[in-house]
Amino acid sequence: MKFLSVVRKSVAVFLNVFILTANASEIPTSGSFLPSLDWQKVGLEKAIGEKVRTALSRIIKSNEYLVDVEINVNQATKPKFTPQDGEDGAGDEGAEDNKGKVKIKDILPDQLPKDYIVFSKLGLEAPLIEDFNDFKDEKGKPLADKKKEPLPPFEQLWKYNKSLDIFNNLESVKIYIQLSEQLHPTTRENIKKMLNALKFNLNDVTPELEITYINMQEKKSGLDLPSSVGEILALISRFSNMFGLIMAAIVIGLIAFMLFNKWAKLDKDKNDAQNQALAGPAPKEDEEEEDDKAAAGLPPGPFDQENTSAIAGVERYQTFLDNSPVEAVMLVKKWVASGESKEKNALRALVQQLKNDTLLKIFAKLTQEERDLWKSFLDKQVIGNDLLETNAFISNQIVEDILVPSAIVDAEACDTLMRINPERAAQFVKENPDLGKILMNVMSSKFIAKILENLDEEYVELAIARGMEYRREDVGQMLSEFKSKLAKYKEQKTRIPFLEKILDLIPISMPARENSLFKALAQSGEDADTLKKIALQNFPAVLVPVLPDKILKSALQQYPMGQKIELVSTLKEDMRDKFITLFAPKGSKASDMLTLELEKIENDLAIQRKIRETPDVVWKEFVDYTRKIIRNDKINSSDYDNMVTQWADKIIGGESPEMAAQAVDPEKTATNRSVKAAA
Repeated sequence: MKFLSVVRKSVAVFLNVFILTANASEIPTSGSFLPSLDWQKVGLEKAIGEKVRTALSRIIKSNEYLVDVEINVNQATKPKFTPQDGEDGAGDEGAEDNKGKVKIKDILPDQLPKDYIVFSKLGLEAPLIEDFNDFKDEKGKPLADKKKEPLPPFEQLWKYNKSLDIFNNLESVKIYIQLSEQLHPTTRENIKKMLNALKFNLNDVTPELEITYINMQEKKSGLDLPSSVGEILALISRFSNMFGLIMAAIVIGLIAFMLFNKWAKLDKDKNDAQNQALAGPAPKEDEEEEDDKAAAGLPPGPFDQENTSAIAGVERYQTFLDNSPVEAVMLVKKWVASGESKEKNALRALVQQLKNDTLLKIFAKLTQEERDLWKSFLDKQVIGNDLLETNAFISNQIVEDILVPSAIVDAEACDTLMRINPERAAQFVKENPDLGKILMNVMSSKFIAKILENLDEEYVELAIARGMEYRREDVGQMLSEFKSKLAKYKEQKTRIPFLEKILDLIPISMPARENSLFKALAQSGEDADTLKKIALQNFPAVLVPVLPDKILKSALQQYPMGQKIELVSTLKEDMRDKFITLFAPKGSKASDMLTLELEKIENDLAIQRKIRETPDVVWKEFVDYTRKIIRNDKINSSDYDNMVTQWADKIIGGESPEMAAQAVDPEKTATNRSVKAAA
């Protein structure tokens, strides 16, 4: 029994120490005692306020509410640490008085687990001891004397903490909430429902909620504005980056504006200088009237000198058309008939820059053939420096026409002159020497040179001698005879409507069909020059393989690798070997790369299907790519011109396009160019 008593005492002491240690870990202050009620009240107010603020923040912003918590507590009572006589049940205060406060289990100690701990409201519960008589001292003091002894220390600590527990001393909890009066009524109702649903777990005390609405908008008076220089500088420094970016943008914009104005002024001065040079020196003030009277050859409505210097290009043509419509239309007819590059660009520039109603006035004075020919020139636009040069050319042509007007102003005679070619004109000069002198003086220098090229030596000297005898008055006297005889020599060709369709079909047709279209043009009666012009606009696909090696090599090297692999896979063996030798000779890195790419596409079903089913499409892609290079290649333009000339002459002679292409000699092309340069 003594051994058993010692074991029980040891267990009781161990449990007391464990409970005290656990209890101390839950107390926020140092030592083994709870803080005072005031500190507990501050902590509880803070916890309740945080809970309410967290709930409100889910609905409204933090600047739209204020929360205050007020807690009232009762005065803490002093606990009884020693039982008093005469009190009912006081002798066993540790057991009797604690029935409603401390949970006592009716389980024997030896049946409890070793780590068994029971918690009360404060997290503490004294273990049940089966028989307190086991703790009697060896002398055997009576139980009545033992009841009057002080309670054990852990029980005294429990009583003390319980007396200071704020939850046992709560009197009331009030929560004051101030909300913005700007809140919507629906939001207010939602806030009330949310606050009423909150649970605070304050024993039997229910918190009182008091909600009020106030104006929370900030209103600044004049006194709130920064008054000192330091405050103003501090305010500016907050936005320094933004101010810096704005100022930088303004400065850059001003510099750009100044540079643009400077450039515009220089450009205007340059144009004015060019216009002044084209129009000639300005007349003196005392000679203006006399000069106007002397300008008998000017068309009606002459240009004012000041306006002439300010008008350039298409604007000058618009004024020319308004004042001298016949001369303006004849100038367009001359450009259409010429077919030279500058004249073509001039016609393109008119279409790009003139209004539709102005163009309609010009078209109404042109024949259908002239309109169709003009339309064929609109295959590209004139932009950039080319447009500036073209406008200058238009301006120059108009000034020349004004300063040196044509001796022939008759529309029918002019139309006849524009329909005659150099060969027929040479025949006219040879057979009509007296009238030939008029033709030699009214045509352009280039046309006259071509006439002389088509005359025998003896007739050349005669034509030049008669041309020297020409006087301007001869036109008026011999115009009727000149018109009637010249009309017999003009070209009598009727354009077939489908020829216009052929011109549109050539760029979009497959190479296999393209040859038939060129052959149809040759058989339609078109001369070699016309066929040559069309072929230069759309370089024949059949001539691509016979291009000079340097040109073909450059085109193949620039061609994208993927399309290049498809191309060599669709070519016949002899042409494939030629192309591969040009851009990927054996032993080069390009040859190794070509081999790898060819191996790669063997497993690509899509590419294999394209190579097998649409080889014409693959070849046309390369032809279109080569045509773009040829159009932009000004250095080798003579090579392309001579190749097309050889080919067109043979087609006109009756050969097929394929056979004519095989007869084209690139070496001969280079030789012709060298001979031209030497000449």
